[in-house]
Amino acid sequence: MASSSYLSERELEEIVRIYEAEATDSENIELQSDESKSDDHESESRREFFKKLDLQLIEEHQRKRLELKNLPQTLRASVLKILGLEPTVNASRPSGRSSNKRCEICPRLRDRKGRHKSITVYGITLVTLGAVTVIIVLIMFIDTVLYIMKNSPPRVKAHSAFVIGVYPVVALASFCATIVPRSHLLAEAVTQGTFTAAMYQLFCLLVAYCGGEAELIRKVKPASLKTKVGPCCCWPCCCCLPYLDITKNRVRYLRLLVLQLPVVQGLVYMTLLVMWAERESLYHINYMYVQPVILLSILFGIWGMVMTIHLLKDILKDHSILLKFFVLQLVLFFAKLQALPIKILVWAGALPCNPPITPAVYGNLILNTLIHVEMVMLGFIARRLYKRLLPDTDETPISSNTVAKVCVISNRISTIGSIMATENNNNDVSVNDKNKQDIETIKVRF
Repeated sequence: MASSSYLSERELEEIVRIYEAEATDSENIELQSDESKSDDHESESRREFFKKLDLQLIEEHQRKRLELKNLPQTLRASVLKILGLEPTVNASRPSGRSSNKRCEICPRLRDRKGRHKSITVYGITLVTLGAVTVIIVLIMFIDTVLYIMKNSPPRVKAHSAFVIGVYPVVALASFCATIVPRSHLLAEAVTQGTFTAAMYQLFCLLVAYCGGEAELIRKVKPASLKTKVGPCCCWPCCCCLPYLDITKNRVRYLRLLVLQLPVVQGLVYMTLLVMWAERESLYHINYMYVQPVILLSILFGIWGMVMTIHLLKDILKDHSILLKFFVLQLVLFFAKLQALPIKILVWAGALPCNPPITPAVYGNLILNTLIHVEMVMLGFIARRLYKRLLPDTDETPISSNTVAKVCVISNRISTIGSIMATENNNNDVSVNDKNKQDIETIKVRF
């Protein structure tokens, strides 16, 4: 009984061994959990370390990007969020501006205000002035064209209408560039192309005043073609240029000198427009390289026109050809050379910058406004020059010898006519006698 109430030593050892094994297993489990926690903690700390290191490395670059004025609002908001900064409105912008300008915080897709939203009373005034000038130039053009179609000879109607049409076209192109500033290059190309085409039409008009190339050659002889004239052959180094006799081939060479103007200018501006459509920076890079080609083409074209005017100034002295050429040449001066000082003001930073209206937009607005007023003045002068009766250049003075020759010819013609009439009368009499004899013979037979 006593042996059954107590555990034997063997059983006690078995129980101790089981408890020890359980304790060892629990300790191993705890060690494994502690090791996994330490590994996770170590990996998380490494991740945070590298993340902070990355942010510190790009922080300087991100702060420099915030200084860019053309950085999109969405990217600016992302950079501010990464740096832990709050988006703030630019303090340098005047606080008194109207509420319809572009927002500094909102994304660009939610704020589609353009330049027309930034137009003030001055902008509206300039646009209204441009529209009024275009209407005035169009009215003067229509009035002059109606007069030309009614009173001018047929051979000069089309050329005259084309030449005076340059003023409303330039005014309308400048007005479009005023309303849509991005179309300034297109307006410049239209202005240049219209001017060069009108210069060639003026050459054709001068030839038409003379009655054609053959009549031109007949009327200018024995005069010679003076090649030492402006703008590109009046320098001292060109003093050895000869005087050339007028032939049909040399008149054609003059025509080709003027005809290359619209061809070369059209090709150059078409190339510039393709560059601008592909990438605007590509246009700005190559714009200066094509300027020598444009300048040489203009110089050669004007040289051909000046030689032609010097050749015809005595024959067409009543047609005001020098004034017509000068008024047309002022279109080139106002469109090209007048833009140079305005571009210098833009490059020097003399014009204000009120985004979204940049200094370049201000410069183009000033240039187009000046062109509007100038086209009204040039259109009025051209109307006075072309709205007049043209002198008859076909009439030549008749000498006494010519009158005597005409009288002799008329007397001969009248003598020949009387002889022919007498012969016709004799033939009629003989025919009548024959007819009477035939009738009498027929009666006798019956």
